[in-house]
Amino acid sequence: MMGSRFARGVVPLLAPLVVLVALIVIVLRVDTNAVEAITGPGRLDTLVVEEAVVPKTVAASLVSSGRRSATLRTAPGRAGTVTAVSIEAGSTIRTGSPLFEVNGRTVLAAATERPFYRPISPGASGPDVEMLGQLLARLGLVDPSVVGRQAGWELVQGIDRLWRQLGDDPGQNYQFEPSWLVWIPVDEMVVADSVLEVGMPVPEIIGGAVGAHAAARVVLSDGSELPRDDWSRYRVQRFNGAAVPGVEPLLEDVVDDPGRYLESTMGAGGSGPDAGGPRATGGAQADGAQEASYSLVLQLPETVEGAVVPLTALLGAPGRQCVVVVDEGRRETRAVDALGEANGRPVVEGISPGDRVLATPDPVAFRCPG
Repeated sequence: MMGSRFARGVVPLLAPLVVLVALIVIVLRVDTNAVEAITGPGRLDTLVVEEAVVPKTVAASLVSSGRRSATLRTAPGRAGTVTAVSIEAGSTIRTGSPLFEVNGRTVLAAATERPFYRPISPGASGPDVEMLGQLLARLGLVDPSVVGRQAGWELVQGIDRLWRQLGDDPGQNYQFEPSWLVWIPVDEMVVADSVLEVGMPVPEIIGGAVGAHAAARVVLSDGSELPRDDWSRYRVQRFNGAAVPGVEPLLEDVVDDPGRYLESTMGAGGSGPDAGGPRATGGAQADGAQEASYSLVLQLPETVEGAVVPLTALLGAPGRQCVVVVDEGRRETRAVDALGEANGRPVVEGISPGDRVLATPDPVAFRCPG
């Protein structure tokens, strides 16, 4: 009897408690569902903006005609015996580099618009005379102001200085001979192979060489072309998806010889041409070089401030990235620009202090705008 009275007294007391527990469960379930409805899959973090100062970087693409090959030939009718050899495979040759000697006289490499085809004597005229004057000026043998299409007194004096520089023959020589030179198509080339040996008759073909082609352009991620005059302001952080080993080279050096940096980054995780940048309009060029495109990350000397975010917060691909911002029940994918990194974390612009972002957004549920 007592037990039944006790039970009847306790039940009314427990009823409100049961109702309260049920309400808490409902509220928690509704709150959890509401958060998931807002954020989708992923964890909600409050972004604490660290205004890190980092070097400004920009994405770009180098469109280059690559390396140009050339057959190293002596001038027609060149006769004699090779008495010394100055080059071997791997040697770098430029305008004015000694290649070999014939009967004790040096033969130089020369990058000119086209090969010389005839002797040039006092009074001669024509575009090849002007080309010879430009070459002599580059070699420091005449003043550039005397260069013209006519072989005047100043030019023939330069011819004589070149003659004396190539050997120790007595007397003067005012007639230029094409056999004094071996033509190369660009100003710097690397000897690929050489057949020269001391004691052999001078061969028509002395070997082959490859060099960087000057026809190249740098295209920024917005499609605009970077002016050539600005190349010296930029350094290259990444080449074809891999960090450039050692000191970051100047852009103009990479443009001069992209093959050199392609080889160095292949071992660092880089890839072949057309990796991540705008594709070049491919195909062989008229001079035999092959056009290719290489992705670049360039660094400017100026610095910028941005927000540091978790790497996992970024969606999209370089050049088109975003984060998911949650604000008062709304979610928004907001585009950001990567400025660099601080302590291994991305530094971006496009979000404000106090923004709440998803630290690990689901790439299936959220897509970057555009």
